[in-house]
Amino acid sequence: MSLTTPDSADQLAWSVHPGTNDTSAHTFRHSEETNPGQMYRTASFMHDTSALHVLHALAPMMQQLPATLETYRLQDNQNSLSAAHTLIALLGRPTPTTVAAPADLLPLLNALPAQERAAATDILARHLLHASAHLPVGVVTDVLDQLTSPQFTRSHGLSAETWLVLAQCTQALIGHPDATQAQLNAITGRFGPHAPPLDGAGPLDRLLCLLTEADTTAIWSGVERPPATTALTDALGLLHQIPPANRPPHAVIGVLRLARDLDADDWLAEHAEPLLRTLTPEGLLRLRPTDINWLSPVVRDERLLTNLDHIRRRWHQK
Repeated sequence: MSLTTPDSADQLAWSVHPGTNDTSAHTFRHSEETNPGQMYRTASFMHDTSALHVLHALAPMMQQLPATLETYRLQDNQNSLSAAHTLIALLGRPTPTTVAAPADLLPLLNALPAQERAAATDILARHLLHASAHLPVGVVTDVLDQLTSPQFTRSHGLSAETWLVLAQCTQALIGHPDATQAQLNAITGRFGPHAPPLDGAGPLDRLLCLLTEADTTAIWSGVERPPATTALTDALGLLHQIPPANRPPHAVIGVLRLARDLDADDWLAEHAEPLLRTLTPEGLLRLRPTDINWLSPVVRDERLLTNLDHIRRRWHQK
């Protein structure tokens, strides 16, 4: 490992070289493993408080994602970036110096062990979701395109939770004037009930993915999907597999809204009231006044009707 002297304290940059003249590989795993215990003992012996501060800050990463500290991507003959450095760069709002971090991380993911690769991908997906408004649309779309590609999803063990976040990222790009429509269409077409990350997923994750896809016509119509009645049967079946105490109110209401969007009046007449009865008064407050207009006619329970009327009055009180 060779450490170059930083040009200034404001732009601290360490260059770690692979120890070989072969620079044909863009990523490499450094031959010397990080030993946190030895680093701690050395810093303690030397009374190096600054090093101890850094070790304390990096302890979660060293414990959960140790390979990220040793996995590097060559930028040129002199400089390289580690996966850990790139992940940490995602913590703040994108700046001109960190705007490329999501794309920089992609080739590093392939070099990580499977478990760490899945965890790092999840961190990247959540960064995209919350930082997409501050990133160039082309960066977000290109990263999404790679993360949702068949090659990536079939070989990288994406969790259903990460897939849900990627669906939400895609949803946020729908209708953006700077998005490349053909590329966005290709991305949306990869979602749906047969997506590889949903294999073996639990009922809640599968249901939340379905409801996220139903939030936009672009995704709902862009994926291979069974007829409306089958989709509702599947959604209700997934909901019933979730213990009532663990059902998020927004999932219950999401299924009802899906039925409304599909014009499933007979389905609502049969299932709306039993599903609403599983919600607490606080859970019912996730409803909007426009929901009351189509729910009230299929509800007979007086307590429920009182709660629904209370919601309507909350929006229209003077």
